[in-house]
Amino acid sequence: MLIAAAGHAGAGKTTALNYLSQTGVGSYEYVGAFVHKAVLEAGLELTPENERKVRADLRERLGMAAMARLALPELRRKAVAGNVLVDAIYNEEERDLYLNELGANLFVIGLIAPVPVRAERVKDRGNRSISPHELMKRDSYELETLRLDNVIDKADVVLQNSGSLAEFEAKLAVLAAQLRN
Repeated sequence: MLIAAAGHAGAGKTTALNYLSQTGVGSYEYVGAFVHKAVLEAGLELTPENERKVRADLRERLGMAAMARLALPELRRKAVAGNVLVDAIYNEEERDLYLNELGANLFVIGLIAPVPVRAERVKDRGNRSISPHELMKRDSYELETLRLDNVIDKADVVLQNSGSLAEFEAKLAVLAAQLRN
């Protein structure tokens, strides 16, 4: 089964999937790694702006499900061994591609957190840091162009992640037990 996280930057996608991986739910796959690879192959520096440009180019050339198309061969390979934790899914076309290509074995975790909480989380991420202004631009793109809100609304489960890490992990522990059954 594919277990995919959907949420805006700083909502806790990577944290959630790493937790689920560490508790034996599945193996982690960062779909953004395919974008990082494309950025580097283009001879560009790995920055949020270059990632944004490459993602836009890939979606223009391959359609809105471009990231899922790039990840699909690796996800299929990993799925043979068990659950795959997909970081992340951003639009309905990606969700539909996974459903069509891999059958009904898709479970989407929607993650939500208020903008001020997310802004605090993403401001110090090394070369992946995002300023409050960049976060708002990214949120607008994800809502207006990708329609991320539709994916979150249709998720199999939606978790609020506005508290402490311990509070979030308590919610994830319950989810992990459900996913293992």
